[in-house]
Amino acid sequence: KNPIAWFETWGWIEGKEVGVLENNPEANWLQLQVGKAVAWCLKNKRKIQLILYKPRQQGCSTITIEILYVLGRCVKMKILVIGGQASQTDNLWKILRYYGDNDKFDWGNSWDLNETRAVCGNGTMWERETAGDPNAGRSGNYHAVIATEVARWPTDGAKNAGDVLNSVLNCVGNGEGTCVVMESTAQGPKGPFPKTWAGAVTLEAAQKGEVGNGYIKIFAPWYVFPRCWSEFTDGDTPAKLAERLKKAGDDKAIRLWKELKLQPEQVKWYHEILSAPECNGEPQKRDREHPTTEADGFSASSPSRFDLTALSEMDKYAASRANDIVYGNLTKQLHQPYRLCGFVPCDIKNASVAILEAPIPGESYLIATDNGRGESWTEGADTDPNAIIVWKRGRMSSRGEWQHGEVVAALCPENREDQPFLAEHCARLSGYYGNCMVVPESNKGELLIEKLREKGVPIWGRERKAQDTKDTETQLLGWETTPETKHYAIENLATYMMKRNHVGTGIRIGLQWIIDEMRTFVRHKNGTLGALKLAGCHDDFVMALAIAVACESSATFMAPLAGQAFRPEGMPGEESGHAGHW
Repeated sequence: KNPIAWFETWGWIEGKEVGVLENNPEANWLQLQVGKAVAWCLKNKRKIQLILYKPRQQGCSTITIEILYVLGRCVKMKILVIGGQASQTDNLWKILRYYGDNDKFDWGNSWDLNETRAVCGNGTMWERETAGDPNAGRSGNYHAVIATEVARWPTDGAKNAGDVLNSVLNCVGNGEGTCVVMESTAQGPKGPFPKTWAGAVTLEAAQKGEVGNGYIKIFAPWYVFPRCWSEFTDGDTPAKLAERLKKAGDDKAIRLWKELKLQPEQVKWYHEILSAPECNGEPQKRDREHPTTEADGFSASSPSRFDLTALSEMDKYAASRANDIVYGNLTKQLHQPYRLCGFVPCDIKNASVAILEAPIPGESYLIATDNGRGESWTEGADTDPNAIIVWKRGRMSSRGEWQHGEVVAALCPENREDQPFLAEHCARLSGYYGNCMVVPESNKGELLIEKLREKGVPIWGRERKAQDTKDTETQLLGWETTPETKHYAIENLATYMMKRNHVGTGIRIGLQWIIDEMRTFVRHKNGTLGALKLAGCHDDFVMALAIAVACESSATFMAPLAGQAFRPEGMPGEESGHAGHW
């Protein structure tokens, strides 16, 4: 009825001091929540399915292994223990060994454990695997699985985390008493762990009848643990702590103190941990290692190449501009020039473009693409989509205020049309934004560039190498992505993000899907740059944005159409004066 009862009465764990074992440990808040969830599933005769956001050094694996140990000693089961790496599996196996080797309770069955397998006299058997083996879990059926650090499982080549996890989970039955436990520290917003977490429900919601995807999720914020507490020394006071927080600019600690009504000793610990080696003075690392909310942790744990604080600021900016986005299609009459394209709003399902800011005469615009070859050329369910970005170049206003460069429009995500159709989108966007320059990616973009030339679209040209004398042209059309140019463009974009609020540089991104792509854009172990190697992760809009920023000096000034009113900044309004005409 209560699997953690054995933990508090007969359990032994490794102590914090070298060579010391502790018996009869007291379950902490997280461990009690896990016990409650398991007890509820057993009582209601449903499959035990838990997903745990694992905090650092708070006994998460200690309690999940304990539960499977107890269940296995009570009932004949086949149990799999699997981690992303051998060292992670080793840690769980070591905990299992402590329980079995030091257990004084009379279960009525024998116990034996070696490096690869543990068995009980009642027929229960534990096996161990690592997710690095693409065939992990294929050896047979299991009654229970504990999968640790799922968010950090290998994601390259044959070792795809989603495929391995799916294979393992398919080996577990759905009957009463069967058990699946996924536990992990967070590693960004994409992958099987955050996807499963998003569909799970809390224990309270499950008790009210909500099912979700069948998993019960458990998150433990840092402030529920007794060890997250720093006593005040002589002469120190809450008032002095408040003064230190204000002086240090630790606004989050100040806000949490007030909102959560924390004890001063908790706030002191939270502030001091910021300077610890694990956080190194970076608030984002503190959110990652000791999250206050699940959203904090998933956001701060992103492995992105781009500054996480900057991405969080862009999240807020995008949220503030969400109601400004208008979805629709650009229209063009037959034989009408692209400069006269119109825009017709519609629902997002039928839209091809998203407009955050309509074209403004007097501004300078540039279009950049990261183009796929199109659905006719590709196979598979997760091929690269097309991406088009409209970039408004930053400038100094007549009032002496710096207006940051910004993404003002884009092709809607998940577009996989063939290049002739993509060329038409580019041409219409270019015309709509004043016949602005287009920077198409030349890699596999020969057809796109050809169609843009036929339509009379201005195309950006790059310098021809000195040794390249195939013809008399002085430029080659389009942006050629090589390891060198990709590194330059990404590092340049990263600098813009770091200097997002500086005069003369900086950036604003108001479309959330671009920011989401940036969160999963990483530097891989082999040094290459690109999207996380997980299903659903792409870098097309990131590359389009990076190309636009790298080429922004070629942005085209948008002059008004003949007879179109243009009011320079700072001029009086219509009611107090006339507008100038260009």
